[in-house]
Amino acid sequence: DVASGLIGFLGREHTGLSGLEADLDEVLRGIPSAYYFERDSVGQPIAFGQSQVVAGRPGADVRLTIDRYIQRLVEGELEAQIAKTGALGGSIVVMEPKTGALLAVASNPGFKLSHLDLNKPDQSLFRDRAVTDVYEPGSVFKTLTASMAIDLGLVTPESTYDDIGAAYIGPSTIRNWDFSVNGVTSVTQILQRSLNTGAVWMSGLIGPDAFYGYVRKFGLGEPTHVGLGGEPDGLVRSNADPNWTEVDLATNSFGQGIAATPLQVITAIGSIANGGRLMRPKSK
Repeated sequence: DVASGLIGFLGREHTGLSGLEADLDEVLRGIPSAYYFERDSVGQPIAFGQSQVVAGRPGADVRLTIDRYIQRLVEGELEAQIAKTGALGGSIVVMEPKTGALLAVASNPGFKLSHLDLNKPDQSLFRDRAVTDVYEPGSVFKTLTASMAIDLGLVTPESTYDDIGAAYIGPSTIRNWDFSVNGVTSVTQILQRSLNTGAVWMSGLIGPDAFYGYVRKFGLGEPTHVGLGGEPDGLVRSNADPNWTEVDLATNSFGQGIAATPLQVITAIGSIANGGRLMRPKSK
């Protein structure tokens, strides 16, 4: 049952229907042999007619980057945390930043190959939610906003601003998630305390053109091209959109009003651990 959602399964005619079994069906299945011949009016081969046998090609093996131990570990932990918190579901992705190799991809709810019933399929369980589903990344996006400001030389980890507990963008007011007022606060403390107002302050320094340029450089707003089926673009409304407003920049800075898959988020965050080099994720 390990990595059932990622690996997928075959149908009754041995054709891949989900997961990598479907994505790599042509590679795994190979090409069957064929026999061509002249036939008579009732379809029988003509005894001395022309004929030709075309040799088939066996299917190839595919070696995954998935680590069996890590995959089993995160699947168990994900199941335990969903039961503990009462969550409707969740995903865990483990990636090697220097190579983009996926060491584990787990989503719940999902299915187990040992309990698969094709007579009563629940197709909603067959998609790999870590790859196919988009969501607002929220506060993890603050690390990307901080990295933009640092990369542009606008701030350092020790730079400070005066946190009054609110940021005013036109008629809109944005407050910290815990309604806290922190006074003089450093960039490091913004991340430690996950302050919305700090992310808004940094995005104001960065400006919309540079901010959305970095968003694209982080690979958000487009598929990662990992080669897994059902991967969407994600949702990014930049300042090139006529409906964009300054509030969009402010809320995007702390991961709201923007949507990405778990795989896209870990790919972007992984570039920070890889010296700024964005790697294409790979599962094989």
